[in-house]
Amino acid sequence: MLEYLRSQKEEFLSNFRQNKRPYYLLIVFFTAAIAGTLIIIFQVWAIQVFTPPNFHLEKKSADFGIDPATGSPSKATSGKKSNKSSTDTANGTSGSSTPSSSCNSAIKGTSTSSTPIDEIENSLALVVTDAEGNYSNPGSEQPPGGVYPFPAIDFQQIYMGTRDGRIYIKFTLFGTIPCQQETSEGNRIMSATSNLGIDNDGDTGDGDGWLGSEDHLQLNFKYEDNGDIWAAPWYRANYLGGGGEEDFETTGNGLLHTGNGGLGVNYFIISYTTSGLPNSFTPGKNLNFNFWSEAGSNLYSHFSYSHNKWIPWTVLGI
Repeated sequence: MLEYLRSQKEEFLSNFRQNKRPYYLLIVFFTAAIAGTLIIIFQVWAIQVFTPPNFHLEKKSADFGIDPATGSPSKATSGKKSNKSSTDTANGTSGSSTPSSSCNSAIKGTSTSSTPIDEIENSLALVVTDAEGNYSNPGSEQPPGGVYPFPAIDFQQIYMGTRDGRIYIKFTLFGTIPCQQETSEGNRIMSATSNLGIDNDGDTGDGDGWLGSEDHLQLNFKYEDNGDIWAAPWYRANYLGGGGEEDFETTGNGLLHTGNGGLGVNYFIISYTTSGLPNSFTPGKNLNFNFWSEAGSNLYSHFSYSHNKWIPWTVLGI
């Protein structure tokens, strides 16, 4: 009888273990889930209570944004002043167009103005676009094999306009205006000069010698061997027709606007008082102008040179 009771006990315990095991597993699972949830709730509460108010776990939107063209995350530059690149939508300038203040501050001479003229710059009208690499031989004082390319004098576009008794001219270039004297093809580049000849009598064959112009506007960057850099915007006006190329009624200085372009970038703006250029820049008047440029070296006055044809222009007030 005792043996029978023992066997019944063992059978009962065996059946109990087999039938109750799934319930034990469910109890363990739900207990772990509840414990994990409580831990997460505690962590969130701790972060809310103890995290400083100005600290953010996410990456700020100033650092990353969405590229509207691709829909992909892209690095942003919000809050930082960056150089313009590609195309400036206001005036079509290609390449870098933010002035280098450190370079421009080294310019010697008094014919500069660092006051920004952004509104004037954005109002200037495009009057001509020139081809890249449009170099030519001037016929004298050039290298034996012809002039060398020098992108800092290679005109890209010219913008013009008049306001408050001044004419403003913006030249964009295919190269950066040097911040210091450069060496090219074994030559020390001593100067980079930009010129604008203006005809106001409708006869481009009559004027300043071969220039055929009554007015001549120029900007000359001079790079000395001692490191000095000079900028000389000047003009000579009202060609007198006396047979000499220097036979002008008036001469004077203009302004190089170093707050908008200049050394270290690919464009510059110059301006001149129209009172020194009588009857030339009345808005609506039809004129012709020619533009040319050159770089001089220690070996050749015309190390590089570019000369272009006459362009018609109707004076625009801005």
